[in-house]
Amino acid sequence: MIKTYFIPLFGLILILNSCGDASDKITGKRLKVSSDKNKVLMNESFTIKVNEPEGSIDSLHFPNSAPIRKKGSQSVEFNFSKPGSKRIEVIGINTTDNSKKRAFVTVNVVSGITPKQLNFEILKEINHNPENYTQGLELVGNVLYESTGLNAKSKVVKYTYPSFKVIKEIRLDQKYFGEGLTVVGDSIYQLTWRENVCFIYDKNLNKIGELAIPTAEGWGLTHGNGQLFLTDGTGNLYTTDNKLGVKEISPVYFGERVINSLNELEYVDGKIWANVYGADQIVRINPQTGVIDAFLDFTQLKLRQNNKNADVLNGIAYNPEDDTYLITGKNWDKLFLMIFTE
Repeated sequence: MIKTYFIPLFGLILILNSCGDASDKITGKRLKVSSDKNKVLMNESFTIKVNEPEGSIDSLHFPNSAPIRKKGSQSVEFNFSKPGSKRIEVIGINTTDNSKKRAFVTVNVVSGITPKQLNFEILKEINHNPENYTQGLELVGNVLYESTGLNAKSKVVKYTYPSFKVIKEIRLDQKYFGEGLTVVGDSIYQLTWRENVCFIYDKNLNKIGELAIPTAEGWGLTHGNGQLFLTDGTGNLYTTDNKLGVKEISPVYFGERVINSLNELEYVDGKIWANVYGADQIVRINPQTGVIDAFLDFTQLKLRQNNKNADVLNGIAYNPEDDTYLITGKNWDKLFLMIFTE
């Protein structure tokens, strides 16, 4: 049962009730409401006021939003902790005859954060197989795992680190297009693009299970703080459990703009680094808000490739032992060991 909020306008008690009868018998008349602000920062309060004759409406109902407090007899205060355009439905009710009126109020919530550009220092250039259409990259101790894409070419490769010797690789059936990868405990998760399957392997790359992907497409995958984070090529970051059950969907914002084509992911110290398909930059996302607070420009890296068929930047792996990163791309012949700096 979905809970919604009723606020008596002439009392101070907030009553929780089910939404079963809330939208019944809504008249064709529009509820007269106004907001004192149409653009606010995250967590900044604003007030929605009912502009109806005294006594004609004696309670308010908000089916899709929860107010934080009642202010006076005919106004309610809201705030939101995530950016985006918020469309708040307001239903005014006269409990005497159960007549109802409806209105919608739209408020644009912005982060107020300008992403800062970080710097990087390349420590080493490392040979990378130019046949690998890199989709996922993750370092676990002295083992590096790579997931690659394209039909009939998709595989998972296990390397020693830092020697980069291939320990083992497995190929997917040609009908599958491999995507992002992450290692959770003793299990390796590998997404597929449009086949709606996430393969699960043990650390020796033996297949031990499958899960359905909760989105139309699978792109990037990482994990942290007991959760998985998934992208599907849109501007959304999906927070899931270990069975890929969606817990939350967060649109990702660069300033006031939604950023699309989020791709390969890497969770580092509570933030998520993300490739953006087709771009030479990676961005750092706060998964709690969907706000980007930093980015890096790797335009020069592709220029260092010898492979004329080198495709886009894609692939981030973090080493917590020395705070270094491995960065590569699809069909790149080089992988870069580097540090990030302010």
